[in-house]
Amino acid sequence: MNAIAPVMHRLGLDMVVTWLGGPGAMASVMGFGACAVLGLLGAVAGAGVHGGDLKLLAALGALLGLVQTGSVLMLALAVAVVYAIINLALLGRLNAAVRTGTQRLMEVMYLKRFHTPLPGDPAVADVTHIPMAVPLAIGLILTQWWQWRGGGF
Repeated sequence: MNAIAPVMHRLGLDMVVTWLGGPGAMASVMGFGACAVLGLLGAVAGAGVHGGDLKLLAALGALLGLVQTGSVLMLALAVAVVYAIINLALLGRLNAAVRTGTQRLMEVMYLKRFHTPLPGDPAVADVTHIPMAVPLAIGLILTQWWQWRGGGF
């Protein structure tokens, strides 16, 4: 789609390019590359990024381009944070997570290292992954809606 955008411009079919929303081949390659690198870094660093999240992120980068994908990612991360807070509250672990996070933040700021042990809960200790497909889809929908309304994210 993004590769044919310049051809459509030359043929005078600017309405087709606008309707498809193609940012162009270079923006598409840059978006794909940046999102693939971010996803791979998240997977290697043990941040809980799995194959489906990685493929979806790279596909969004290729379809939307670098700038538009940044807007989608910001909204998706906001949705993921709200989801995580609600999930922790429903599991009854919100207080412990906030306490541990605050202690670790203070340690990093003042001691430059981690000493706080993580609370051990064998029932949910291996659950560290939040699938990003739903937050990314919600972020994409909100970004497109905002642009359609003239907000210009």
